[in-house]
Amino acid sequence: MADNLVIVESPAKARTIKKYLGRGFNVLASYGHVRDLVPKEGAVDPDHGFAMNYQLIERNERHVEAISKALQKADSLYLATDPDREGEAIAWHLLEILQQRGELRRKQVHRVVFHEITRNAIRAAVEAPRELVDALAAVPAGAAVLVDCLTLWLSNVMLADKPVEAEIAALHAALRDARGPIVLVANEVGLGLVPETPLGRQFRDAAGWLNQEIATLADRVVFIAAGLPLVLKGG
Repeated sequence: MADNLVIVESPAKARTIKKYLGRGFNVLASYGHVRDLVPKEGAVDPDHGFAMNYQLIERNERHVEAISKALQKADSLYLATDPDREGEAIAWHLLEILQQRGELRRKQVHRVVFHEITRNAIRAAVEAPRELVDALAAVPAGAAVLVDCLTLWLSNVMLADKPVEAEIAALHAALRDARGPIVLVANEVGLGLVPETPLGRQFRDAAGWLNQEIATLADRVVFIAAGLPLVLKGG
């Protein structure tokens, strides 16, 4: 029985790291992202603090099940996904899935980062793990985080022929009462593809107003342009 389970993103990396760590370590791959927002309506629940609703990515379900099964035989879990935003997201989603299943009871959970795939670097990282994913621990408990979903939400409102102003006002009111900081992440994706039609112009106007309304409430606003983050508010 392997006492330690290590999760990385790719199977090739898993095989290499397994050789370096040796006995006592089982190394599995997540094969990239494991969860995504449910499609179309239902991705965001406006009646419960605009919570995000996720589902397992079908092609990776078997890999999640393999991780779950291996964890039953391990004492410690090492989340060793890549040291970037995608890697932190994968680690967080895996942690949430396993917590919801009750599979982390009496398990030690660590976050480790490999900046190079060499025997010494890998062993050093495992010997000095982080107890939590730093990027997530930096967000206070109860934070309301809006990540790239406002235009999708607005599209659903308009397609359902709901009163846009009233819906935005309701969203504004819900966020105003949020117990934690609000982080707004917006980008330019999609707006340049809106057709020059009355409905298209209405969408662009409403999207601008919506982002402005939420930005006034947000403690931090980050705009992503060409893949690069620009902090507009909150330092």
